[in-house]
Amino acid sequence: MADIYLEFFPMDQGLRVVAVDAETGLEVVFAAPKNCARERIHELARAKLQRRRRLEGQEPASSDVPQRPVDHGRGRLV
Repeated sequence: MADIYLEFFPMDQGLRVVAVDAETGLEVVFAAPKNCARERIHELARAKLQRRRRLEGQEPASSDVPQRPVDHGRGRLV
């Protein structure tokens, strides 16, 4: 994966993070706690960009990515 540009916008108790893939221009936005380690934010950004690429058909599904269990109960797994 190419470089990732990160922008941080402080909010009340956290950060709004915008991650942009330098190669494709693909962008994802997510929230993180203010005290979250920068390495963890980079990991999250990489994972979210990889998922976005998969959803848009730019990257094939990988078997090393854990799949969520199917839950047919109330609510939604997050």
